[in-house]
Amino acid sequence: MKNSVKKLYNLKYGKGYGMNKYKYYNVIDSFYKGMSTSKGVPYINHINEGISHLENMKVQDNVINAFILHPFVQCVNLKGTYKDCLLTEKELEKHINIFEIEPEIAFELLLYRKYANSYLCRETTDNFSIHDAYGYLKNLNNYQTTVKMLIADKLQNFKDFLLYRQDHPRKEFLNRYFTIWLNILANISESTSIRDYIDIELAIMNQPKTKKECL
Repeated sequence: MKNSVKKLYNLKYGKGYGMNKYKYYNVIDSFYKGMSTSKGVPYINHINEGISHLENMKVQDNVINAFILHPFVQCVNLKGTYKDCLLTEKELEKHINIFEIEPEIAFELLLYRKYANSYLCRETTDNFSIHDAYGYLKNLNNYQTTVKMLIADKLQNFKDFLLYRQDHPRKEFLNRYFTIWLNILANISESTSIRDYIDIELAIMNQPKTKKECL
């Protein structure tokens, strides 16, 4: 990733910025070691940048630890069925026993998984309005820490989409998907400062980019 891009978004990268102070950071860092996207962006950047957003939103450590662990369980059905998942049950057990995670972290983690998976970018949701999407996110407004975790996730993914995936065949639908999510999250956030934070981050993302700032 170009240094100019790092500077533009003022994001924190790697253990040198204190990421390993979080209990479960080394677990995901070890799992993602050497893994990167087709554009050469390390997978761990999603976690690092998400942590930075959550720190800016001043959430508690248990929420950040839940965010750190979310790639392990986001598509895992704990009843025993797996489809299109990052890990099988046996592979998951090599890294962490999900049933031994502290209750307060597990609670945040599973709530995040529930709502993150409730509205995904699929052909069946391509024509959703904000109202349609919100219908799948009932009661999310009652869980403001989950809202913040989703904000961190969507801001980070949207930023990477704008920088690196403008050649994606579903570009139009992905742009719409992220826009709908962030509008919903801003609307249901109980904090004016969080709504302002989303607006500022989106404004930064939409600044004109030079060729040197894009891969």
